[in-house]
Amino acid sequence: MMKQSEIENRLERITGIYNKLSELMELLPAPDNIKIKLINLLVGDKDMEELIEGIKKRRPPRFILIGRTGVGKSSLINAICGKYLAEESDVQVGTTFGEKYSYKFMGKTIFEVIDTRGIGESLKTNRSAEEDLKDLVANFSPDAILFLVEGRAYVPEDITVLKKTNDILGFKIPAIAISAQVDKLQESREKNPNNYSERKKRNIEDAAYQLSKILAENDITPLGILPVSSYIEWNEDPTKVEKESWNKLKIIFDGRYNIDKLLDLLENNMSIKAGIFLMLYSRLDQVSRKIANRFIKVFSGISLAIATTPIPFSDIILLSSLQAILIMLIAYLSGRDLSFGTAKELLVSLGAGGATGFGFRVLFQQGSKFANLIFPGAGSALSAAIAGGGTYAIGKAAIAYFIQGVSRDKLKDIVKSAQDEYKGTIDNFVFA
Repeated sequence: MMKQSEIENRLERITGIYNKLSELMELLPAPDNIKIKLINLLVGDKDMEELIEGIKKRRPPRFILIGRTGVGKSSLINAICGKYLAEESDVQVGTTFGEKYSYKFMGKTIFEVIDTRGIGESLKTNRSAEEDLKDLVANFSPDAILFLVEGRAYVPEDITVLKKTNDILGFKIPAIAISAQVDKLQESREKNPNNYSERKKRNIEDAAYQLSKILAENDITPLGILPVSSYIEWNEDPTKVEKESWNKLKIIFDGRYNIDKLLDLLENNMSIKAGIFLMLYSRLDQVSRKIANRFIKVFSGISLAIATTPIPFSDIILLSSLQAILIMLIAYLSGRDLSFGTAKELLVSLGAGGATGFGFRVLFQQGSKFANLIFPGAGSALSAAIAGGGTYAIGKAAIAYFIQGVSRDKLKDIVKSAQDEYKGTIDNFVFA
């Protein structure tokens, strides 16, 4: 588990990435006007700006939870971030719907939740409850509605509540239907998702299908329908540990199922400020990967432009230096600092067969420019496509190594896979 100080350090690095970029660009063997143009291309990337701004103005996600007591709402919240959170009741939002809760870790609010206990009876018996629900949404500004039903049995009243909520809100807010506690489906003794039997998998698929069928019959179309297990075993029984020590609890068995898919849905459909915050406390490396992938996209585009230089061999030093800087930036996002020399050594090692393979790759790239002598433009297009694909593959390998922890001996396979992935782009570029 990453310490708070480590998280803050990573955040500081990420939000300061533009300063680091300017520093690294000084290493580029190019005139100042070229460096400025490259920096402007990177800094002007709108997706990158949005990510950085989302980090600076991040806030805890706000959820409305709909589901009966005992369906596992608090367990789901704990499973989302992999920590045992302290549940604290805030001021009551109104007797109609239940209470607002803050889920905290080490005194910091991680989630704000409205648990709609009693919403079913209120919506059925009190017409003003509909207006109350609209007011609740307007005042709380939820990022998502999580509707939980137990995987083993669906209660008709639960579906009625969701339908009524859907009719009132029109699901303008992302709504996800969750078939919860699927670890309890037969075979219930099977708790490790990696070892689920075919029978259990079929039961889980059937539970999700039944839920989707019932929702369709009631004209309810949520953003997603997911079977989920929040099963976690902690090193101590939380009910026998003082609340102040919950932050010290560690996972000794992880039976979570489909939590990553749930996170993907939430992160991709919530406000960027809430989505970034969620990533920081569930999978911090996702933030680094998002920014690293933006760098890869922009650096690959710049490599395409550099490689269209009509004079053979004029861009070798510039291109390899740019790729080394990309490696340094991705390492920096992971919390490490690389020297320019170390980045270049890693760059050479990524070529097939080490330095020799890298040399042949560069010669092939540059040699293709001689095709211009016979077919004007053809050689530069081929060279540019190879340069862009090479930069893309090098960036993907750097993410795998520095952020995902893939061993160095597997990087060449990742480079090859990334080049294959980029092939469609190469084809489009060459034959455009």
